[in-house]
Amino acid sequence: MIPKVLHILFFLSISMASLSGQESVEEVVIDTIVSEDVKLIELSFDLVSPTGIFGDNIDRTIQGLSFRYLNQTNSKSYSMLGVQVNYAHIGSLNATIQDFIDFNSETRSNFVSLELIYRYYLPYYNKAIEPFVEFGLGPQIFYTGTSTTLFDDQGSSDFFFESSDLGVVAHVDIGTTVKLWNNLFAILKASYNNGVAVTYDVPMETVVTEFPIDSFNQLTSQTNHFRFHFGLALSI
Repeated sequence: MIPKVLHILFFLSISMASLSGQESVEEVVIDTIVSEDVKLIELSFDLVSPTGIFGDNIDRTIQGLSFRYLNQTNSKSYSMLGVQVNYAHIGSLNATIQDFIDFNSETRSNFVSLELIYRYYLPYYNKAIEPFVEFGLGPQIFYTGTSTTLFDDQGSSDFFFESSDLGVVAHVDIGTTVKLWNNLFAILKASYNNGVAVTYDVPMETVVTEFPIDSFNQLTSQTNHFRFHFGLALSI
């Protein structure tokens, strides 16, 4: 009798464990953003905080934008591969110049990067919050351009590059996605970006001449900075 009871109890325990395992798998499949072949499109507003010599030269927090497209590596993986485009505005100066022809001149200094990124979602889920780590590498270009607009009937304008320099940047991020509604998520992430030394233009506090480009300092340093992203992600 006792062996039969033990046999029945053993059978029931195995069955319950099997059912529990199935429920656990089903919960993971339902909960995680990477539960199936997922693609993400993301857009964020960024606050960029330069560090080191780069921070000493700019001496303020600047603003930018980022766009990302990511594709899940496979349906059973927590990892995604994609590309990221970053933009940030260092500063600008403009002036109205009265000469033979009156015109407005504006000079802007910016930088843009295009990076290959790898994102790994941690196997953790708390309601709608999913944390991740991310790594990226790619080219980064600093450029300065001047646009002129004539005060005539046509309002004709022109644009030309003053200077540019190309470098490489690598970044590491920590972040999280927060589910808002159906396939729409908020995305929050902080990244440290390590950029090689390049030459870039920074506007002076005081205008030297009537031409804005003359009031930029041309400086060279590494371009390390923190970037804080606040945006939206759409799962497709």
